[in-house]
Formats: sequence, structure tokens, C-alpha cells
Amino acid sequence: VCVCDLLNERVQVFDLNLRFLRSFTITDTLGSQITDLAFDSVGKIYAVNRHCNKVLILDPVTLKYEPDFGQRGENLSNPTGIHIAEYVYVSDCSNHRIVVYSLSGECVACFGREGQAPGSLKQPHSITTDANGFIYVCDFGNGRVQVF
Repeated sequence: VCVCDLLNERVQVFDLNLRFLRSFTITDTLGSQITDLAFDSVGKIYAVNRHCNKVLILDPVTLKYEPDFGQRGENLSNPTGIHIAEYVYVSDCSNHRIVVYSLSGECVACFGREGQAPGSLKQPHSITTDANGFIYVCDFGNGRVQVF
């Protein structure tokens, strides 16, 4: 179990009995503001860094990160959540939208806009999908969960 400990700028790792195992820091040149983590099918760590507004992909052993992922024109602003399924889903909090990437980092879709109407978002945070392909978004600013 990995927990993003934002204020202490670290990730804490626990076993399934919630015993502490270790902690580590994911630092980028602009600092460590990791708000969420996800793991792909080969164990790479995907981390959203809200301070430098990007997704970092890290080797699980060395914690060295690969070149920028998803920096091709979609301009993330305060990304807060990430989920990996068939695609990589990122909650782009300050832009009030969800950005969808291919596993290779190409932006394939964006949806949502600021507002209160169904389908609109205000500061989306956590995101996940289910086996049927539905996307669940914690629409934090509107105090609800929306399903797409």
C-alpha cells in the first residue's frame, strides 16, 4: 500500500497489514508535490506532481524518472489524481477537466469544463474506472461523484 504524504513530501509504503515498510521521496527539479500514484502492468510508477504540473513515470527500483510524459500541449494545472486502465486518466484540477492519455503519453481526449451542471466539473480530484469502462470522478468543488 502506497500513501502520498503531501505535506511531508514523501510516499510511505505499508504492507497489507498496514505495517510501515519504508518511505521515499519523488523529487523533480521543481520539488515534490506528489498528490497521487498509479502503477502500470509492468510495475512502473506514475505520479502526478501538482507543483510542476506534470505526470512523472518512475522506475520502481531506482526511482529515476523517464522524460516528461504528457507534456504535448494540454497544459496541466494542478493535477491531483491519476488512474491507469486501458488509458492513463489524469484529473486536471485547476482546469476543471479530465485529460486522457495513451500509455505512451499522447493526449487522446479531454473532457469536462468548469460548472455545476451534469458533466461539468469543479476541481476534480480522484479518478477511477470500472470493468464496464465507466469513469468515476470525485468532483470535489461540487461535492459529488460523477460517472462518465
